[in-house]
Amino acid sequence: MAKPRPETRKTSRRVDDASGLAGYGPAPFRIKLRERFVHDPNDVRRLERDARHAGTDTPVDWLFVADAEQASPYKLFDRLRWGGQAVIAAKSEAQATELYRLFLSRDEWRIDAEPVGIEFAPRSWWKPWAQTHGVAFVVRKVLLELPENPTLRHSYDVRLEPWPGVEGGYCVQKRIPMPEQISRRLLANLDPQDRPTGEALERVIHKLRRKVFPMFLTREAGFLKILRRDLPEDLRDHVPDVLDMEYGDKGYVACLRSRWLRLGGDPVDPLSFATQAAELVQKLHDAANVVHLDLRLDNFVITENGVKCVDFGSALRRGEDISTSPVLVKLFTEMLSASQIRRDLMRMIDKGAIRSSAFARAYSPPGPAADLFSLVSNFGRLEEHPDFRGLIQDHPRQDAMLTRLRREVFKPADPKLPGVMKVRDLVRVLQDGPGRARSVPLSGSSIGSGLAMDETAVGDAKPSLPFTLAVPVGGDDSGELETQAASA
Repeated sequence: MAKPRPETRKTSRRVDDASGLAGYGPAPFRIKLRERFVHDPNDVRRLERDARHAGTDTPVDWLFVADAEQASPYKLFDRLRWGGQAVIAAKSEAQATELYRLFLSRDEWRIDAEPVGIEFAPRSWWKPWAQTHGVAFVVRKVLLELPENPTLRHSYDVRLEPWPGVEGGYCVQKRIPMPEQISRRLLANLDPQDRPTGEALERVIHKLRRKVFPMFLTREAGFLKILRRDLPEDLRDHVPDVLDMEYGDKGYVACLRSRWLRLGGDPVDPLSFATQAAELVQKLHDAANVVHLDLRLDNFVITENGVKCVDFGSALRRGEDISTSPVLVKLFTEMLSASQIRRDLMRMIDKGAIRSSAFARAYSPPGPAADLFSLVSNFGRLEEHPDFRGLIQDHPRQDAMLTRLRREVFKPADPKLPGVMKVRDLVRVLQDGPGRARSVPLSGSSIGSGLAMDETAVGDAKPSLPFTLAVPVGGDDSGELETQAASA
């Protein structure tokens, strides 16, 4: 968390130069703001990386705003990465108070440092009108999107919250959204003919808040514990680590707090991203027996310590039998029916764009082949993802190699004996350098007992989790409910 300190810290020559500081207002004033507020070594390192993007529209971790007219919560939002900070200075205490209250009233911002006086330059008798003093404070971007502009990329109320004892001082809080948040998201993103209204909208909100979100959030908490236990030690920090949970009705998780996997670091080339992502997913499958089922680029994070993966609420455990839980059967059936990944796969198979036998039964039942399809589909699309701006190196040769690999995985020379059947095959090809994928003997894999896709019953079943987890019953801290451990 940024705190003002009177001493200064030298950074690189590029950052000492005003052209290396992203923001608004006179360059010397921005330098003074940096000297006053940026002193943590991690923040200095991020600031030096920001220097590459100071004059572009690529999001940065630090903005210095010495022109109060530019200090708009809307204007600054898109210029910062999630968790990025803006140092805002005003000419007078009254102007600073007005700006402070404005940012304090906005849900997407949090005050990181209270207003303090700052001296930009000694007052001179020959320019008595020139600004020499001001009041500055620091705000942090804590939401992924503006509340009034919700998208379908994020379903829960996800925000950064202060948490003592963790690096950066913040954790990721994932909470069941309020009714007005659900309503705003649905009405903003669905076609007019698909928007529920009146009682229908109330029923949708009630189902999401009482059944869908609690069930999947509870399962995510369980999967994060499994991954922390079963992943190789060097990869455990590549998925979120549960810090705290709050429980709601019937012992379901209502709020999950996890370690923040912060976006940033040096740019990676496309082949490195593909290899790291595939290696991580291979360990999810082989070491933890977990299938993610939602490997969109939204759920990958490029960090200072490599490519990491988040959002395990849709996951299944290999061998998990959820058929004993009608509510889970119903929810997974609906989730998979609406899954864009599944629809893309089915469409490509129907059009003949995918002929490999590896994907013939990717969702019958849903298994590792679904993750393989997602991984390969992401090749060639990295630079299109808004969160990856400035984090993916421009490398046309590697892009062409990955595009060729994607084509060979989906349409191998021998569809019955494809060279890439599993994610581990994909890792081998990426590590060797994408060339022609050689055919290997056909090897099947099964997730075990699958979904009964025609089941529609919905009841008030207890959570069916691929682990045993003690949770409070109905808010009574003295009681405990142990969920049924599914077969692994």
